[in-house]
Amino acid sequence: MRRRMFGNRRMRRTLLKLLGVIVALLLVGSLLPQLIIFLMRPLSTSLDETFTTTPTDAIVLGQSHTITSTTHLQTSPADKRKHVHLSARREVSLDERPALIFDDSIDLIRRSAFPIADPTSTVTAELPGMGTTIASDAFIREGLQYFFPAEAERRSFDYFDPIAQRPTPLDYVDRDEHAGLRTYLFHQRVNPVNLVEAGVRARTQPEQVGETVTGDRRHRLSELPEDQQEAILHLERTLPATQLYTAEERAQRGLSASEPVRVHPYYSVDRKVWVEPKSGGIIDTVDNVLIVLAASDQDAADDAAAWHAGKSLNPDRTVLATTLRWDDQTVQQQRDNAAHQLHTLRFFQWISVVSNAAIAVVAILMVVVRVRGQRALRQR
Repeated sequence: MRRRMFGNRRMRRTLLKLLGVIVALLLVGSLLPQLIIFLMRPLSTSLDETFTTTPTDAIVLGQSHTITSTTHLQTSPADKRKHVHLSARREVSLDERPALIFDDSIDLIRRSAFPIADPTSTVTAELPGMGTTIASDAFIREGLQYFFPAEAERRSFDYFDPIAQRPTPLDYVDRDEHAGLRTYLFHQRVNPVNLVEAGVRARTQPEQVGETVTGDRRHRLSELPEDQQEAILHLERTLPATQLYTAEERAQRGLSASEPVRVHPYYSVDRKVWVEPKSGGIIDTVDNVLIVLAASDQDAADDAAAWHAGKSLNPDRTVLATTLRWDDQTVQQQRDNAAHQLHTLRFFQWISVVSNAAIAVVAILMVVVRVRGQRALRQR
């Protein structure tokens, strides 16, 4: 009887030890990886990164210049732990002289990278050469911009353009091997936007959830303070037809050479974005940017369609035509960031697989110990 009790007790101790091993394997191989991956998903509150484009040729008012763009991003803690505050400063330079400066501020949801549904977003645009500054009040922003959510889906996302001051669909195109990573390629076409309208929009953006964000806001210009009206209207120009159109174009429009024509700058962009889907990191971007002087929305649409189709435009109406793409250093920086996260994810996924396999082996061993123990007890 004592031998049976001793044998039974020893078998129980062995089974308890094996059960403890299974619990440890569950913690190490299942709960710990899930916890670490969960903690990796939210946006960091201490990012400090710079994105630079490759110096490239740009046509500016009929003249050739070298254009570069530098964007500096910083994140910091927001009022709530699930949010993060982002500050971005983008400086576009022509021949190493600042031509356009954007200051952007917004609170994002850390887990999704989408803006929070409160009026915390502000944008300030400065044109140093024109002495013009247009600043928005705090507004509710819609659409992604600087980051994508982790585990990005193959679908369209609203993507906010700071110049157009509105979100436009960024459409999933295809999987694409880019910079040595498997990425998703997205494409966005922002049709010509009157920059006077964009300036008014910057000052009349939604401040409450549910307000429209896409409607034309030019009719609200008179609601703005006089200094802001003056800054926005400073974008308009009245020029003689001979400075805007060829003789053939003037004949088509019934204009004399000296006839004054009021024109506005219209902005259009054809954008490609490569995203590493697991981390949500943007690996690369290419923006084909066009700003033309046009007397009407239709004229601007015709010029933009021709330019995006590869046709040349009248240089006298071309305020800016260029292609901005991240330089090799920026792409490598983004690639390394995404690759580091991928390696970490794969490491813990590997641990999980090995742990699950070990749990299966230990479970089988427990069955063997139990069967042998029962058999030994019966033989006594």
